[in-house]
Amino acid sequence: MNTFGRFLFLLCVHSLLFPAVAPARSGVPSPVGSAADGLSTALRASGPPGRIAREDGFSYAVDGATMWIAAAAAGDRRLFDEIRAGMEGYVVSVDVAGRIRRTVSWRLGRRGEKDATGTTEILLCVEALVAGARRFGDEELLREATDLADGYAMHEDGVGRTWRVRNYYNYGTGAFSPNSYTLGYAPDLLDELAASAGDPGKGDLLRGLAARSRAFVLEAFLPNGLFHSSFDPELHSLFGGCLPSFHFSPNFIVKPGDSAAIALGIARSVPEAARRTLAFIAARWPDIGDAIYGDTGERAFVDRGCDRMSAGHMAIVLRLALACGDRNFAERVLLDVLPEARRLEREAKNGGAWIWDAATVLLALREYLEITGK
Repeated sequence: MNTFGRFLFLLCVHSLLFPAVAPARSGVPSPVGSAADGLSTALRASGPPGRIAREDGFSYAVDGATMWIAAAAAGDRRLFDEIRAGMEGYVVSVDVAGRIRRTVSWRLGRRGEKDATGTTEILLCVEALVAGARRFGDEELLREATDLADGYAMHEDGVGRTWRVRNYYNYGTGAFSPNSYTLGYAPDLLDELAASAGDPGKGDLLRGLAARSRAFVLEAFLPNGLFHSSFDPELHSLFGGCLPSFHFSPNFIVKPGDSAAIALGIARSVPEAARRTLAFIAARWPDIGDAIYGDTGERAFVDRGCDRMSAGHMAIVLRLALACGDRNFAERVLLDVLPEARRLEREAKNGGAWIWDAATVLLALREYLEITGK
């Protein structure tokens, strides 16, 4: 067989093996669009918008906010507003140091119980509002986002090496947690919100918060491209200036999917760091696992179901590849995400992992369609 003949043969084989990423015919939904629509239908059938309860009876803001962002990416204003109304149930106004702030409870009980804020959850709601403002041209959404960002800022504490955004505020006790999770930062999002803030003073405050957040995240950056997961300022009492940082990961075990989410938050402002995270994952794809040792890169807990990355974390990697402009790797990841989307649609149920996985995969597929136009 000559070279041209081999080329045609390989092209035919590729088309048969990978039809999932083929462009849609006119008037026919693409495979990616069909998978996204199927997941959206399954999620909507599982409970009220923004309020799908997990098996423990609680609805979690991380689930609803992720679906909210996906609705903005899809350009579905009706669904966006339905989820917006549902998410209002998580909002709690609190008086801290004489200032009223709007915050987001990390979960909501059957009877409306709320126990504590969630900084990651606040940021996801801010992201949904900013994405909606961008997609629908609604400035009111930016004002709401700025109000919630102010509630996020109230979690700031410490100076210098002990600065962080504390993980939560307990509504019952009025106390903040001392520690912080690296997932609870989104410097680029805060910069974007600052650029659109109508009040110059608020814009300056948001830019300052974004700059401090970016420095915090980069201090958690490991040489191999991953990120430490936690920060404990109380380590200062034990080690003082002996430690280069108070960031750590328990037993040095890192979730690469979480590192991808952290990198996504700085992909615009520090693209070289985000690309290093993506390169680490790409070099081991698809066998990277859901938990690895941060110093050696070896998979951890392979006998406990962590030998393969979860569907939700795969979806975050797809989002990171798109944000980094790596379309080739994005297509590789998509080939693994699409079967997961179909599985999640078939197995639709109100389990905790299912809701988050389904919502996160839906968001990644919507963003893929928005960015590529396929």
